[in-house]
Amino acid sequence: MTKTAILVTTFLRDTLLFRCIESIEKYYPDVPIFIGDNGDDTPEKQKFFNGRKNCTYIILPFDLGVAGVRNEAIKRIPRSYKYLFIAEDDIVFDGGFKLETLKAILDHDSEIGIVGGYLKTSSSQEQHYEGMYRIEGDKHYMEKINSPKWNGLGDVKYCLCDFILNVFLMRLDVWHTGFKWDPQFKTALEHADFFMNLKYTIINKRPVQRKKAWKVAYTPDAWLWHLQGATTERYEGFRSRPVGFRLFGQKWGLRECWSDYNLAQPLYYETHRQVNFLKHTDSILIPHTWDCFDEKHLHLILKGREVTDGVTLGVLNDEAVRKFGVDCKESFEERHNTISSLPFVDSVIELTDGGLARDIQRMQVKPRYIVPFLKADKQALQDFFSVMGIGVIDL
Repeated sequence: MTKTAILVTTFLRDTLLFRCIESIEKYYPDVPIFIGDNGDDTPEKQKFFNGRKNCTYIILPFDLGVAGVRNEAIKRIPRSYKYLFIAEDDIVFDGGFKLETLKAILDHDSEIGIVGGYLKTSSSQEQHYEGMYRIEGDKHYMEKINSPKWNGLGDVKYCLCDFILNVFLMRLDVWHTGFKWDPQFKTALEHADFFMNLKYTIINKRPVQRKKAWKVAYTPDAWLWHLQGATTERYEGFRSRPVGFRLFGQKWGLRECWSDYNLAQPLYYETHRQVNFLKHTDSILIPHTWDCFDEKHLHLILKGREVTDGVTLGVLNDEAVRKFGVDCKESFEERHNTISSLPFVDSVIELTDGGLARDIQRMQVKPRYIVPFLKADKQALQDFFSVMGIGVIDL
């Protein structure tokens, strides 16, 4: 694996980082590893990397963002390397994964700049994100490849696409020919922006397809573990910032995204209409009398249960029942269970929970409004939910 290096970006997840590095060393002990860290500089990390001759530990400004970290780290990687494998700290290498498989595809076709496979989150769960971009007006479509055109390379097959998961092997020439990550995207949508930039350029504030572009390839013959593990409230506070959605919409002149990978459609990059904070003091038991809503019912998800009429944030089950003036949860469900059933939720959804957006996207019916029992800045709430086209109710 000469002329190949690995870049691991990390932020406030030291335990995951150590696990990732040890898994790489186990299966690729001779491949140089560069670590771009924009978290805390801790004695534990200094001790961990001390003496690891194949590791180059790069300390970068705190909260530089994954896009900025990748750019700054690559600046420090010698030009003698031809290929760079991009990974994050929650990736775990396995004996079944072969960098050689990805490298063979790049060696076979000089026009392919990036190639990747899929991830496994458990022994029975796979994570896929390969597809094609399409733009119509201010709508951004992300479509799965239903009938891939496979190219054969010995026992390996691959197909061309526009985007893949955020773990891949790339030619360093891609970055050195100007296709870098946009550092204004600290977390959300830095991935989508990077792959959009490979296919489109911006002319008069509108995306225009490039006449000559690096190709992107997906192969089902390479996979890695994606094992996030436990995170901290501090990490999630940085990770769940929604500002990237607005930046993406403004940069590319797009209003909404229709993605085959999201159950909630569409996702609004930036809401073009005013999201009002509505007030209502009557009993929530009679939501059909609320003339301020277009829908008769909202969705309400409580701890481990499903009822309808809103989504509560940061409130315990009993407190919600008391707040709504309902004596019995079962009678509440029986009276208002009039919408498509939603997946059960094992814990109260909170604004600070980084899984909130993912939980909403999993719903069979996307909520139109949120009922937050939080002492939070209203503008922050509006910013968080407006990108999903969801209004906020202040009871």
